[in-house]
Amino acid sequence: MPRAPEAWKATLAYQAKFWERWSDEYLQMLRERSQWTHRAPRLENSTSPKVGEVVLLHDNLRPKNLWKMGRIAQVFETPNGIRTAKVFMGKDSILTRPVNKLYSLELTRQQSSLLLTPLKSSLTTQTSSSCIQTNRTQFSTTSNI
Repeated sequence: MPRAPEAWKATLAYQAKFWERWSDEYLQMLRERSQWTHRAPRLENSTSPKVGEVVLLHDNLRPKNLWKMGRIAQVFETPNGIRTAKVFMGKDSILTRPVNKLYSLELTRQQSSLLLTPLKSSLTTQTSSSCIQTNRTQFSTTSNI
């Protein structure tokens, strides 16, 4: 069994490397993807920030894995394009942030609405891998269609 501790250390090293790459590269890709559409006139109409989109909020004081998630409630457009957005954070909290500090997640509007649809009270006692427990409110990742 002398190989088990070595295998465990290797697994932890792979996990740490994966997390490092994900936090650096994936979140950077999300920002670049949204900037492609904000800055390039030919792509402007494809994916500019929209009301209802789920986004991560950039925070210089926290690691990327602890950034807060919210939903765009309102966008403010200028002649140069969309510059700021109001983001609903839950529990009646709304923040105003510039668009370059928002990372749009890879969810379509329909997928994100399914993700954050509250379950009926009769279903809140179920324990399933398809449910997420967030701030004492349970949300389903499946639709009730």
